[in-house]
Amino acid sequence: MKKLNGFTLMELMIVLALVGILATIAVPSFKSMIQNNRIQTQSNDVFTALNYARSEAVRRKVDLIVCSAKDDQSDCDAAESWANGWLIKRSDNNELLKVWPAMKNGMTVTDDAKTITFTSTGRSSGTLALTLTAPNCTGDQIRVISVNATGRTSVAKSSCP
Repeated sequence: MKKLNGFTLMELMIVLALVGILATIAVPSFKSMIQNNRIQTQSNDVFTALNYARSEAVRRKVDLIVCSAKDDQSDCDAAESWANGWLIKRSDNNELLKVWPAMKNGMTVTDDAKTITFTSTGRSSGTLALTLTAPNCTGDQIRVISVNATGRTSVAKSSCP
């Protein structure tokens, strides 16, 4: 009689049970990892915009404004949130240099200012603090982006409430 190679039904059932157990353990961690990557990406976009504005202000020797954008992203809007997008423009002739679209994936932003100006020396007109929070926040899925009076931008992680 020829011996057949393969799996028995019992072996297959055991493997499927183990895969199911591992999946229930891994899926929540995977969701958290995706959420962390999303918040990191959004905070990097804002951080990059602020550093770009500062370096361009020095390079062009003009004052540049970074602000929350209107819905159509044509100009600054003090009533809008940074989550709706932001832009960089010259303060002397309102020329738009760069525009960023609205944040994705339900990120929320709280801010203490809707605009900040970088002078031709690289300093800022004041301070700015933006707090980005992921939806269904868990762990340390909050990023606080700060600009101090010297124009230095930093990002810090913070824990969810």
